[in-house]
Amino acid sequence: MIRALIAQPNEIDEIDLAVVNILAQLQLDQNLLSYSVGLVFANVDSLEPNLLKALAQALPFEMTGVSVPMASSQTNTNDFSLLTLAVLTSNDVVFRIGLSGPLAGDDTSPIGELAENLVKGQNQRPRLGMVFGPPNRTDLRADHVIRALSEALPGCPLFGTVAGDFATMVSPPPLIHGGDTYLDRYSLVLLYGLIRPKFNAVRIPERKFLKHRAIISRSSGHLVEEVNGAPVLEYLSKLGVVQRDGTLIMPVPFLVTDPGGKTRMLMMTKIIADGRASFSQDLAPNSTLGLVGFDETDVLRTARSLTEELKWEQFDFCLVSSCLSRNVMLGLNFLAELDQFRRDLGDLLPYVAICGGGEFCPELDDEGEQVNMFHNLVLASCRF
Repeated sequence: MIRALIAQPNEIDEIDLAVVNILAQLQLDQNLLSYSVGLVFANVDSLEPNLLKALAQALPFEMTGVSVPMASSQTNTNDFSLLTLAVLTSNDVVFRIGLSGPLAGDDTSPIGELAENLVKGQNQRPRLGMVFGPPNRTDLRADHVIRALSEALPGCPLFGTVAGDFATMVSPPPLIHGGDTYLDRYSLVLLYGLIRPKFNAVRIPERKFLKHRAIISRSSGHLVEEVNGAPVLEYLSKLGVVQRDGTLIMPVPFLVTDPGGKTRMLMMTKIIADGRASFSQDLAPNSTLGLVGFDETDVLRTARSLTEELKWEQFDFCLVSSCLSRNVMLGLNFLAELDQFRRDLGDLLPYVAICGGGEFCPELDDEGEQVNMFHNLVLASCRF
């Protein structure tokens, strides 16, 4: 059994008051069990610079997480929280937490070394890995990270998110680990014991995807050079998603269908100096792509489909991550999805809902085998 303790301070400007408020909500002297870990989700730009460091020093266990613009939980009485701390504590589930070394280029060895360190000395395999990282805009893409972790941790389902914010292209939000923040590292929490995690990755219906389908003529990894035999900038200019100087207005969602017919939603994140378009994951030549079109109705309908499933279940804790692009489509009604969780799940089930920059969540492949994946534009959940 895992006990989830959730704190959301109503004071973040005064460091001492914020830490006291968090500890008062957690009541660690009464609630802490043998093994514990903290998952923190905070809008780092809105916090006092040393608040995370003070909080890490006050806790008798390690914490990790990511910077996100907003979060909510069953304890939240306001619209949303700028800092949410979820403490998982148990007498029979062991948590092992670690931070990777700095990432350089497309080298996945720091990721493999992180996993190797966390399984060292264990006589059983982990039942779940919770993965957190910086924005998916480094040379090491998130789909490569999840592939490396899956190879290092065979049979272990992986769930998590990368940091996100509405101003990611201007000021990238960081990974949080302990009291420090990073833009070039990943963290990992492995759970050992008798838990059976369940997952959902809810997509926008494909009928909502727009036309303007095109064929990728030339690509290398996550970089697209030509579409329909012409420079990719020509295609993007016709779609109206780049400015006259060739810069990207904002990250753009696309539906991509590979040559084998498998579809997935990817984000085009930037235009690099040589004119190629950078996507959130690798794309194969001869794949087709087209703009994604969805609206507030689609976001709330898919959120409702998840909450309808969750509210009939019993679980110790549930983490829900909704892609930031879904939140953008809510416009001025940007709190509607978080409100949906509060309304449908109430204050009894222990959950935290965040807006992330991309989701790690297992899916079943064509053979019915569970495969770890990195997603864009999905609503993902993990409960146990």
